Amino acid sequence: VSIKVCVRCRPFVKAGQLGVRMAQLSEEEGEVELLNSKYSTTRFPFTYSWWSAYGYKRHIAGPDGKGSPLPEDIAAAESMTLIDQNAAYGSCGLKIMNDLLQGNAVVMFAYGLSGSGKTFTVFGPDAPDIPEAWFKHPEPHSLWGILPNLMYELFKKKQDGWKISMKYFQNVVDTVRDLMSPMAKEMNYKSGMRKDKDGFMDIEWCESEVLDTWDDLRNAFMRANARKAIAPTQFNHQSTRGHCILTITVEMPHPDIPGVKQVGRLYVCDLAGTEPAGDIVYAEYKKKVFDDGQIEHEYLGPHADQSKTKQLQDQGKKINLSLSEMANFFLKMAKAVKEKKLKPGQSIPGCNTYFLCKFLKDTMLQARTYLFCAVRPEVEFHKYTFATLGFAQNASVIKLQPKKATSAQSKREMQLMEELEKMKQMLEDLKNSGAAGGGGDNMDELNRMMAEKQAQLIAEMKGEAEEHKRAEMNKQKKQYDARGIALATFESEPAHPYFVNLDEDSFRDRRFLYVLSRERTVFGKASGDIMPLNMNMTDDHCVVEKAGPEEVYLIGGKGETYHNGNLIQEGQKTRLEKYDRIVIGTDVMLFKFAYSEDDKIEDEPEARDAIQEYHKAVQAKDSAYIEQARKLEEDKRKLMEELERMKKEGHTKEQIEDKRQAMEAWKAIDETMMEMVPVLSRMNDMCNKVGRSMLNFKLSLQQPKSDHPFVKIQITNTETNTMVYLDPFEVQSNMNILADQILALKTNENYTVPEDQEIVNLLFDTSYQVGSCTNFLLH
Repeated sequence: VSIKVCVRCRPFVKAGQLGVRMAQLSEEEGEVELLNSKYSTTRFPFTYSWWSAYGYKRHIAGPDGKGSPLPEDIAAAESMTLIDQNAAYGSCGLKIMNDLLQGNAVVMFAYGLSGSGKTFTVFGPDAPDIPEAWFKHPEPHSLWGILPNLMYELFKKKQDGWKISMKYFQNVVDTVRDLMSPMAKEMNYKSGMRKDKDGFMDIEWCESEVLDTWDDLRNAFMRANARKAIAPTQFNHQSTRGHCILTITVEMPHPDIPGVKQVGRLYVCDLAGTEPAGDIVYAEYKKKVFDDGQIEHEYLGPHADQSKTKQLQDQGKKINLSLSEMANFFLKMAKAVKEKKLKPGQSIPGCNTYFLCKFLKDTMLQARTYLFCAVRPEVEFHKYTFATLGFAQNASVIKLQPKKATSAQSKREMQLMEELEKMKQMLEDLKNSGAAGGGGDNMDELNRMMAEKQAQLIAEMKGEAEEHKRAEMNKQKKQYDARGIALATFESEPAHPYFVNLDEDSFRDRRFLYVLSRERTVFGKASGDIMPLNMNMTDDHCVVEKAGPEEVYLIGGKGETYHNGNLIQEGQKTRLEKYDRIVIGTDVMLFKFAYSEDDKIEDEPEARDAIQEYHKAVQAKDSAYIEQARKLEEDKRKLMEELERMKKEGHTKEQIEDKRQAMEAWKAIDETMMEMVPVLSRMNDMCNKVGRSMLNFKLSLQQPKSDHPFVKIQITNTETNTMVYLDPFEVQSNMNILADQILALKTNENYTVPEDQEIVNLLFDTSYQVGSCTNFLLH
């Protein structure tokens, strides 16, 4: 058995010359041909080849994307059959379903550029702010991808004794985020990654949710998907910044072996975009809402804040290391297979450094694996298309050894199943005897008894693990309740005015509610009605008074409190309006009145804008920031003078452009350093308070000989005299983990920080890209 490869071409996004021809020659024999190509290899055979460039007639153009298209390009486009979502599912969806129901593991993973249609093929539209999102439709929709179609049919087939559960997590650089966790739990990717008894990889600490119905799946996915790490790039207004993995486990009574259950697994792996990190820009889009409810996002160009682009590019480098390792794994595997050095299902050593290969490589070799590659139709994207097709070609020759998993039924499960079968037979006999006409009461009583028995069976199958999970969740809820903090998962529609936390990271954004249910609410550190968990709280920090449902006042106390970027003095009273930005200690919050249906429609302020407003207020009185800003302003002034001098002296356009790019690089450095000053101050403070005062953090400006300068964070362990340099986003990520640990220590007296998650280990146990090399084999 080989990996089945599907290559799908998305619609044009701009005028361009046709670059591909897609042909499905038979049921599982497709071919992709590069048109108008400079590459020597232009034909690639795969299992499926789908042409989905709807509307191509409006965009297909001549060479360089200009003028009328060539006649041969028009002929090629018109010769191809358009494949919609239903046709795509019809080609392979039922085969995946059968594999799953026979107790196989199935891996579906999507590969390609950001915005090339990977997610659309597997899921369909999944942005939470559009009406077409697949999880907003309880019945089949024309835009559903393979997974929603498959799961809808699976739940229709669901029988007594079946248990369907899901996990959903995202790998962001060196961390794994449990998107199902109400607590926004994340840990280093090496933590808790284990093979089960059947040899399939799992992340043990990620939560598993049992799904009784199709609607359970839709709702669980909708909640989790809104927490993915995303960012707007020129390729996609909601580009996923990491690898997302959804696992579905289906346990079913074995058809032939009493007391045994088949365990089918589905791994859906939506990989991050494969574009080179240096090609990415943080983009600005304009949201357009039309009268019919349709939404479009118009690309306006790169964002003015270049530090955002720099951060995306730094993240992209780490993501590319993971993708490159996977590509290298396929390359080595393909070579070994061609040389007949590997048996089916056998792996190669190595390729085990980064999350993607570590989690996937052994699992997919003993699964029925489907690779969905997405490409663009324009010649302009040929370099990306060719790379994607090369990756797919290597994958297509790898031989698999599918393995089935089983588990034992409990005695109680077997007993309940037997009793249910007897009841079903009694009901059938009652119907066949003709007693149904006059024995309605008997039928109703039997149906009631069956419903009770089915509920008992479901409870038994969920088992002690589900009960433990529920108990742990209730315990955490009570711990937060004791501090006056509500979790958004449990209280999404408050009946009183409230604050909600803001965070630039969507994973952490709007997860805590501070409900103002009293006429007078005191915020404090160790006493008060609400006790936020940040480490800058004081007793009698501030007070909120409620004179009416929409008449609420904030009164300054002994701690730092900001209202819309202004520091509130002790005793100062300010009336709050909807969407005011409040900072208590260091927690940035948004004020809202009691929940109303309008909240679902209105666009709320962006978390980033509120946080920047707060940072500017703090920076205005921060001497370290002021000194840093003065130095950078002086450097920029010198560069401007140098640029003017070069123009007057008649330097070439190339020389002036190089200098201009240097100026832009300094602008990005300026913005990054300004953002990191309060972050490093907070990181130093947090480390001091958890007994890690040996860690010192400071900004470092590094200047390679052949490139523009860039910002790193220098971290020194003064006890061991060791030093490490990290990218700003890596420090921010580790700060989030440390903040969660402090939060857990405050709310759970039995919590202990795992050794591999201890902050010193997280900061100093880091992967680096030192460089690259090419090996020339002598024999």
